[in-house]
Amino acid sequence: MGAINEVERVETARKKRAVFDMRQQAFSYRAIADALELSIPTVRAYYLEMSVVLMPQEEVEEVRARDIDGYDASERLTLHSIQLITKAMDQDLAEGKPLNDKRLSLLRDFNSQLVDIRRNRALLTGANRPVQVNHNVDVRVTYDEQVEALTSEILGGGNLLSGPDDVLVDE
Repeated sequence: MGAINEVERVETARKKRAVFDMRQQAFSYRAIADALELSIPTVRAYYLEMSVVLMPQEEVEEVRARDIDGYDASERLTLHSIQLITKAMDQDLAEGKPLNDKRLSLLRDFNSQLVDIRRNRALLTGANRPVQVNHNVDVRVTYDEQVEALTSEILGGGNLLSGPDDVLVDE
């Protein structure tokens, strides 16, 4: 069992290095995925992992900026295609023609492509990372203090969580 895991580990390391080398030679993520029989997200993850290890930080940032520019260009082209299709569909409807199934299919495909582009760009920029929130912070504003004071006055003391009758007293 250990030998199989070692073989898989070596094969994965070989593929990670191949991904990095091919990307450095300007192969697209899709071309690399096809050549190495990997998914595009796996290729992207391997490349980012290897970039951090094998490149100086300045170069990593340059590569990331270039990839972001590529996603931005792809997004513009996809949005333009969606606009052309919807314009043609609007024109058909204005002329009383039924909706064209081929155009609807293309519209769905381009919308799906747009979602993928935006998701991948978010992955690249880190915009999809969860934000750490400190839940132990008590944020209070003047309005909160006014509400608490009014509630205390109405209930005869205490705060929003307890009225005078809600307090347990040891007898």
